[in-house]
Amino acid sequence: MEAEQFFERKILGKSDGFGIYGHIMNNMVIGYFIAWVLVFCCLSFSIKTLGKVNHAHILQTSYITGLFPYVMITILVIRSALLPGSKNGISFYLKPDIKRISDANVQILNSIQVWKDAASQIFYSLSIAIGGIICLSSHNQFKNNAIFDSIIVPVMNCATSFYVGFAVFGITGYLAHSSGKTVPEVVQNGNSV
Repeated sequence: MEAEQFFERKILGKSDGFGIYGHIMNNMVIGYFIAWVLVFCCLSFSIKTLGKVNHAHILQTSYITGLFPYVMITILVIRSALLPGSKNGISFYLKPDIKRISDANVQILNSIQVWKDAASQIFYSLSIAIGGIICLSSHNQFKNNAIFDSIIVPVMNCATSFYVGFAVFGITGYLAHSSGKTVPEVVQNGNSV
């Protein structure tokens, strides 16, 4: 498939084997450089400028940066729901295959792997913000309820992941519909399309 080869070779830059490293991708180097310069600027200048900005401005900015991703996710969910075939993808997302769950041979082997994958996904998605959480926790009031914060962050993380699943599987249903395949045929393991 040409699209799969384009994705693997051009976008991901996958090589033919483990020992073949390939070449340096200039667009990735430039992107990483810009990202790290922005991270450096944010970390080095934020403490100095934080005292000069009034608290009302910080509060307004936090509302924008906190709610804007949910606005974008909602737009993606609505757009994916309007695509033809999205109902099949969302149905695949919400209704598990009971036959696969009840199969005794598969259940013992895969249940351990499923739980390991779920735990690694939670740790991975929470670890992205761990530096920011530690930084922000240093600005908390002394009597702040840290236990409530430690519960609400993972709950909101899981709820956001569940909500994003509607957009992802709606688009997956559309891809299955437009390619003439079923949703399980489109959904694959790994990073291949």
